[in-house]
Amino acid sequence: MSQQPLFPVRVRTLIPNATGSVDLRYFAVGEDGQEYAVKEALPSNSELPASEYLGYCLSAVCKVAVPTTAVLELPDGSLALGSRFEGGVSGFAAMMPADQLDALKQCSSELSALLTLDVFIANDDRHANNFLQRRTAITRQYSMVAIDFSRGMFCGGFPIRPPVDIVAQGNTAQTINFMKAMKLWDNVRSHETVNYVNAVTVATYDQWVSAMPPAWVTAKVAGSVAWWGTSERSHRLQATLGCV
Repeated sequence: MSQQPLFPVRVRTLIPNATGSVDLRYFAVGEDGQEYAVKEALPSNSELPASEYLGYCLSAVCKVAVPTTAVLELPDGSLALGSRFEGGVSGFAAMMPADQLDALKQCSSELSALLTLDVFIANDDRHANNFLQRRTAITRQYSMVAIDFSRGMFCGGFPIRPPVDIVAQGNTAQTINFMKAMKLWDNVRSHETVNYVNAVTVATYDQWVSAMPPAWVTAKVAGSVAWWGTSERSHRLQATLGCV
C-alpha cells in the first residue's frame, strides 16, 4: 500500500529532545506504549507534519522503507505526526567504517532511490544521520529505513525550487557525490524512482492530503494537489533525472 496509514494516538509522555534539533523538539510515548519522534507544526515551518507525511508516502511508492506513522494528540490538544521508533536499527554515522561500507554496498539501490526522491521534493538535507540501517533477520543483509523529510517538500521550497539547486550544494548533494565517487550509484533504480513518482495520480496524491488532519493542510499543501496535475510535475521529474 502506497499510503502510510494515520492512526490517532494520544501522547502519554512528552520528552524534550536534548540534542537541540530545530525540527524534532520532542519524543513521545503514546498510549499504545510505542515511542515516537514528533513532528509538529512550528512557527518557522507550519507545513512540517505534512512535509514529513508526504515524504513517507512518496518513499513507500518508490519502494523505500519508512517507519510506521500515527497522528499524535499532544497534551495541548494539537495534532502532530509521530514516526514510530524502529527496533534493531543503527544510524549510519554511528557504525564502524567497515560496517558502513558493507551497508552502503548492500543498500546502494535503495539509497539511490531515496536521494533521487530527495532531489524531486527539494530536500537538500539527506545526510548520514537520517537514514537507518538494520540487519535483516533471515538473510543477515543490511536493509535501509528512511527517516526525516523535515527539510523537504514545502520547507525546502517545493515545488518552485529547481532540482538543480538541490544537487549544487547541501547534504543531499554531498551524499550523491559520495555515492558516485564510490561507484555505488544505481542509475537504473534512480530512473525507476522517477517513473514511480510519475505514476502517482492526482487522485492518489489528493487522498494522501485528505488523510491528514485539516490543521496540517495549509494553503501551500492544498495548492500542491492542483500542481500535481499540471505539466510542471513532468518537467520537474525530467529536471530531476537530468540532475542525478
